Amino acid sequence: TIWQIAELMEKEKIMTQDKFWNLAIEEDFPQFDFLNGLNKGKHRMEGYLFPETYYISETENPKKIFEIMLTQYQTVRDRLPENKSGLNEREALILASLVEAESMASKERPVIASVFLNRLELNMRLECDATIQYALGKRKEIVLYSDLEIDSPYNTYRRTGLTPTPICATGESALRAVYQPEDTEYLFFFAKNDGTGEHIFNKTYAEHERQMRDWGYRQ
Repeated sequence: TIWQIAELMEKEKIMTQDKFWNLAIEEDFPQFDFLNGLNKGKHRMEGYLFPETYYISETENPKKIFEIMLTQYQTVRDRLPENKSGLNEREALILASLVEAESMASKERPVIASVFLNRLELNMRLECDATIQYALGKRKEIVLYSDLEIDSPYNTYRRTGLTPTPICATGESALRAVYQPEDTEYLFFFAKNDGTGEHIFNKTYAEHERQMRDWGYRQ
């Protein structure tokens, strides 16, 4: 998340958090059209500081570091395939951040993207645990039922539609998954508890519940 990037910048003595947030919130970057019109708040750069390995000088200008990361996002953006999601670029980035946060196995990302797109089309709540963690401001191993009650625009268990902003830095694989999702009828998925990071996908709630019981998530 943008907060973790800020903490890392200070930890690695690249720039102070105060300097990071001043740039993230207030600085203009007119060369990047995808930032046009975004509110100058703490969420503005979420999703656009592209996750990559960067080699920089210890004395690099902080603004230049932002420009390097934003340029990498632009480079990836310009080589993405045709957008078949039905979403605009901003919406696709937001959804890709949910896919990024929910998936460990790259091969599953186009399928996860299809689940969220199917739910959006039916005006179903996305019910994405990663959005709850973002709303809480911390990563949790297990999201509790009580956590689902948090009053936040990022709570996709209580609100329909996409979150207001991306919820994490998003890699190319997740972006491609949203631009070119699998064609499925899946509406539900849950993570296997076998350490693989893979998921079980289902079309109906009844089948979803049955599979959850089979995997020991339900009594």
